Amino acid sequence: MQEFRSLEQLRDVDERSRLFGPFGLGAALSDDDTVQFAQAVLAQGCSLKAPVGDATRRAHERLCGAFLLGALSYEQYTLVEERAPVVLELALRERFMQWSGGSVTLQTQPGTARRYQVASYEQVQQTTARLRAAARSATTRRQGRGRVRTPRVLLHVDEATMVPFGGGLADLRGWARAAGLLRGQRSRSREQSLVKLRNEVCHPSSSALFTPVDAAQTLRLVTEFVNQLWGSPTPGGQMFPAPLQRTIVAISWNDTGTVRQEPAGNLLADSADDGHEHVMVRSVWSDPVTGGPDDRWWSDFRARWETTTYPADYLWGPGSRSSAAAWLQGFAAPHATTGEVVDDAVEVMDRVFLVVVQYDIVRAPMRPQVAAGLAARLPKTPATAAAAEAEGEGEGEGEGEECAGVWHTVCADTPADAFGHVRARTEHRNGGGHSACGECRVCPARQLGEGTLSQALAAAEKVMGTLTPADPPPVAVPYLRHWPASALPDPPG
Repeated sequence: MQEFRSLEQLRDVDERSRLFGPFGLGAALSDDDTVQFAQAVLAQGCSLKAPVGDATRRAHERLCGAFLLGALSYEQYTLVEERAPVVLELALRERFMQWSGGSVTLQTQPGTARRYQVASYEQVQQTTARLRAAARSATTRRQGRGRVRTPRVLLHVDEATMVPFGGGLADLRGWARAAGLLRGQRSRSREQSLVKLRNEVCHPSSSALFTPVDAAQTLRLVTEFVNQLWGSPTPGGQMFPAPLQRTIVAISWNDTGTVRQEPAGNLLADSADDGHEHVMVRSVWSDPVTGGPDDRWWSDFRARWETTTYPADYLWGPGSRSSAAAWLQGFAAPHATTGEVVDDAVEVMDRVFLVVVQYDIVRAPMRPQVAAGLAARLPKTPATAAAAEAEGEGEGEGEGEECAGVWHTVCADTPADAFGHVRARTEHRNGGGHSACGECRVCPARQLGEGTLSQALAAAEKVMGTLTPADPPPVAVPYLRHWPASALPDPPG
């Protein structure tokens, strides 16, 4: 029987909510601290941007309000966890209607495309259901009785793109991907998890009690998803992060195997030679004090290969510390007094890599511009032209050896993801389930092309536009921490 509580009892902070504080589970917080901490959690990554639709914004505000009430009633966190995927579906529906402008183009068979006027998403679902039923009836008449596969309804996203569309949550997600509203390869698995969570909420088989940590995590993911739908990436986000700021850093090493990284400003403060070789690189730097994104693979830097987690551009070196400081003063004179040399912001999602397989060995990924530079360095003679036509058939010799092999054009968020996708396809029979074209069903990568170097570059240009060849020097940190030695051949002499 339901226990009735007084107004004073309803105002009491739930004892279970007190136990969750800034340092995790521990000593119980006071009433004020419990409420303030709940508000602090909402302030970190749970704010919607201005362009978000009104219906979605109101539903999101109710979700945040329910999270705050969790301080008084612990069960509210479970309600937030269960309601969040429904808000996600509402956001997709509202964004779809804004994108469509009141009309959609649908078809079931080639040549049957037609534009339909729709005033609400319910009309979209009704139209797709009607088309599917009509197509099934026509198919049944042609093929007779028996089991008939229901024809798919295709939605025209643009002149060249069509996606299966039935009006469900998974179909909406597929449309958002095809329309370019969602980005990234690693985020695909999180999107699928949110779709799965919504289905479990709508068709439950059991009951569970969720914690404030679960509710906060889900609320942040939904917030990121909604903001991305309206074109606003999240700074420091987990699913759809905004471009990361890069600065100039110095990577140095010595004969004992020590490798270190430091901000460029350190060289301006202390330029005394220390027996290390220094390379100046523009890359993502994580301040140990303030925190931020951390490129844990920085020590494997290679100028010609993509071996760091985030894009890193070679600038100068190697050389002594005093020479590096002298170069830096000339390169960044306006910032010489502070040592703060902030250069640009770089996109870290949906990057395009070229991965070559030579002698049955998968090499580390390479930027398309650097791969284009390899082709540009080949001597222009009839013999090399004939060799270029056979790049994918042999391993090549001499100056064309770097261009030989089978080249894969892969879209991924990190070089390791691209490398893992190609290595799995190469080492396992039938590719180990990894897709040879399009989005991979097993890993966070998308195969764009495969073949000779020229074919791989052509596939990259379809996504990136005309490539400008680059020819960085064969500069490399001599010690590997993360990559297999076979993936990084010695630079040509």
